[in-house]
Amino acid sequence: MSLKELRLECLSKRARQKRQIRFMPQGQIDIIPNIYYDILHMKDNLVFREVTLAFWKVHILHHAAKEPIYGQWIINELRRHGYDINTGTLYPLLRRMERNGWIAAQKNASRAPHGRINYKLTKTGHEVLKSLRVKVRELYDEVA
Repeated sequence: MSLKELRLECLSKRARQKRQIRFMPQGQIDIIPNIYYDILHMKDNLVFREVTLAFWKVHILHHAAKEPIYGQWIINELRRHGYDINTGTLYPLLRRMERNGWIAAQKNASRAPHGRINYKLTKTGHEVLKSLRVKVRELYDEVA
């Protein structure tokens, strides 16, 4: 297998479908983003997804600061804002936020193991949200 073939094989199928691939003189691969494709298919874009996950975290922290929230409520709230999120994305996100100490899960012992889990903001979460609000305002003022 040649170096070119090996490098091409290493590129994911998704990346090959979304990008134009051109070989350079020294056998290097130059990947030129197809900007129009990325804009038209932004939901599939890894960068868009990562930024969206960050927005969701801020949104969750904001609502958890007001009152305890639960998974299906969060899904409905994010969908109301135009985000398409499913449980397979949300619950790992909530577990990461819980591991980080930003939210705390409150399980109803009488309805275990499949009862609703309410999430509330912790003291650390309040500090994180306070800091994020300042940073979001700064960013908004700069990019708006």
